[in-house]
Amino acid sequence: METRIAVETLLEWSAPKEVQTKFGPRLLRKAAPTEAFWIAWRNEQSQLKEQGISLGKTQAGVWEVCFWGKLDNAEQERRQESAELSRAAASDFEPPCPEGLRFYPFQKAGIAFLCQHFRLALSNTHNQTKNHTNRLARGQSGVLIADEPGLGKTIQAIGFINCDPEIRRVLVVTKASLKENWKREMRKWLVRPMELGIATGQHWPSHANGVIINYDVLGKHLKKLHAQTWDLVILDESAAIKNREAKRTVAIVGRRASPKRGLEAIPPLPATRRVCLSGTPIENRPEELWTTLYFLDPGTWGSFWSYARRYCGMVNNGYGVDTSGASNLEELQRRLRETVMIRRRKSEVLTELPPKTRVVVEIEAEDIADIVAEERRILAKYNEDLEAAQAKLELARASESDAEFKAAVKALASSTVAFDQMARVRHNTAVAKVPSVIEALREDVEEVGNKILVFAHHKDVIEPLARAFPRSLTITGETPAEDRQGICDIFQRDLQAGPFFGSIRACGEGLTLTAARLVVFAEEDWVPGKVSQAEDRAHRIGQKDNVLVKHYVLPGTIDAHMIQTIIEKQEVIDKALDADPGEWASEPVFVPRHEPLGKRKDIQEEALLITAEQMAAIRAALSTLAGLCDGAHQVDGQGFNKIDARIGKELAWAPMLTPRQAALGRRICRKYVRQLGAELVKGMG
Repeated sequence: METRIAVETLLEWSAPKEVQTKFGPRLLRKAAPTEAFWIAWRNEQSQLKEQGISLGKTQAGVWEVCFWGKLDNAEQERRQESAELSRAAASDFEPPCPEGLRFYPFQKAGIAFLCQHFRLALSNTHNQTKNHTNRLARGQSGVLIADEPGLGKTIQAIGFINCDPEIRRVLVVTKASLKENWKREMRKWLVRPMELGIATGQHWPSHANGVIINYDVLGKHLKKLHAQTWDLVILDESAAIKNREAKRTVAIVGRRASPKRGLEAIPPLPATRRVCLSGTPIENRPEELWTTLYFLDPGTWGSFWSYARRYCGMVNNGYGVDTSGASNLEELQRRLRETVMIRRRKSEVLTELPPKTRVVVEIEAEDIADIVAEERRILAKYNEDLEAAQAKLELARASESDAEFKAAVKALASSTVAFDQMARVRHNTAVAKVPSVIEALREDVEEVGNKILVFAHHKDVIEPLARAFPRSLTITGETPAEDRQGICDIFQRDLQAGPFFGSIRACGEGLTLTAARLVVFAEEDWVPGKVSQAEDRAHRIGQKDNVLVKHYVLPGTIDAHMIQTIIEKQEVIDKALDADPGEWASEPVFVPRHEPLGKRKDIQEEALLITAEQMAAIRAALSTLAGLCDGAHQVDGQGFNKIDARIGKELAWAPMLTPRQAALGRRICRKYVRQLGAELVKGMG
């Protein structure tokens, strides 16, 4: 029987670092090779590899030994248990609750998740063993409650306060419009006295041990915020800190000193326990979630660039690093549930809550043909300019001129100028279609009554819509925060009040409007999370009817195109946060976008090795594909598709190819080898 090598004592290993691999999580330790190791490597290389040893060189050219170990059984079981609890729909746990109130079963499970998580993390804070499970537990300093909007994340956080008598000093950070709502809910649900105070830009409630502050004024109270260690910090609607460079984010998560940029170090908010609440933690793409994760668990999610490479489809697009994509989403959801996140869907935990249905309704409008035509022209020009700029940049990678390449990079960076024009014409269209929306809404009122929610963007769209209905109610960004709850109460209680008109951004969070069972969008939002949040003002606890969501669009307009974009982005978000493992595709999911054909330097180096015979085969392959291509913008299995058509045809029709152009052409042809004969493919090299 073969004797196993004592790998653990073979070298002086570094501390273990968890690394995500295609085989799952691994604990990576590194060491410099010794003479004894070289002897073992020469004699027992196969066995060492089987035991997780690999050998390679660092970027500096120094030999380095890597030891890839699996998580121990106890840690795997703990993570599996955490993942299961993150979906729990019920619990036998009975958290303290004021008389006359009750928690839903899934809310009890959420409070139990918080209690268990923090007991584990805090109980191990003083345990200085080398056990990996304890090390991970110490790193887990926070929880993300990511239940869908309408499931009562606020009262779950308050329920956790009731359960832990050591929580005496609480800081709640929220949107300005939600501060009064938090104060009211805490007074309603807390089972022990707590002096609550609201901080403003000019005032800090010095005697309060429960402070409620809005994100916008954090920077004005940094000294007060850091004067004590908070027993609990709650970030409500934590997507507010998605921008890593924003002042509000820096005030919460801190930053490192940067002498080059003249920036001083700012520490993170001092807190023993950290809880983030967000029904839409990813509004557009996974990169938006990193700051929340870093705030909650810097030990696990400490490096943005590691996170971006793994989960944001990070690529160098020729003029910078692009982290707006999405990749390895199944793994991301698994890790979120194993470390910090609890998330339940309404369809899973509120079986009595009727479903939500979305429909796109095309409406007609008179005398706006010119506006719609301008929309189509600008949209077509935007797409045309963007594709042309991307194709020009790819071709410039093979250019002999550095100036030409730099000009192409600059052109692509400025190719989104038409976006501002699109915003302008979308606004014009929205204003012009107001009469048609009013007519459609009157039909809706006749059918379902006044209890309708209508969302739009612009004031000059919302105001004429509201004027058309005598009992209407309105909330926009200009509505004082202290007035908003009263307006919602009138809509909820007065049977004759309505419809309700609101701006998507101002009404997306914290409002309960379950008296409505019809939600209408008169304008669209690029961000799918904002659309979902607005919908869920009606589709939440307390709703007894099916909620119908209507999007009123004019055929052929930008809003009509946006609906599909919103759906595609929402699918990415669903996969990162909600999708069951059985729903995953076999390949990682990426946000659709053009992938560069390679770095300029690599193409230049490749060109030096191309032979005359290979250039002839590449030219023939390009001509073959160009002849098949009909210029379609979708993959149809014939010739080039999308931006490749511009690049491939220009190369195919060039009088002659330079070696660099041939190298670029070979890269593009390799994407279409199934359409080329075996002889051409072989001849390209």
